[in-house]
Amino acid sequence: MWTTTDFQAVAIWAPPDKWEASASETLTVAPTMIRACGRKVFRAISMLNGMEKEHKRREEPHYYLPFIATDPAVRGQGYGTALLAHMAARCDEEGRPAYLESTSLRNQALYHRHGFEPLDEQHWPGGGPPWWPMWRPPRSA
Repeated sequence: MWTTTDFQAVAIWAPPDKWEASASETLTVAPTMIRACGRKVFRAISMLNGMEKEHKRREEPHYYLPFIATDPAVRGQGYGTALLAHMAARCDEEGRPAYLESTSLRNQALYHRHGFEPLDEQHWPGGGPPWWPMWRPPRSA
């Protein structure tokens, strides 16, 4: 996990081949999922399963960004950029690609500036807004 020094933004990066949660790890978040999603918990699980299925198609070992957030009060001030730039540089140094899922076009623009490209457009089961798996190949120095 990476944060800015003032904790206004956070990013969680999973190292190559360490992004999948075990069944027991998944069960530990079940109560939170039920509280957050209520009767729609099965739809949420279906959505997460779809994202995981798409992610598994990326067989090359890569860094994975499952979560990045900025305090709304400081959005647009470079916090997300700082967190992305740091790991992009690390990926380049190690010669590793990176993967993430974008759920908005606004965020997709930020990711694109750091070398991520959308792979395709995906849709949630039962409708909803699109989302985009994105891939960033390592850049050579």
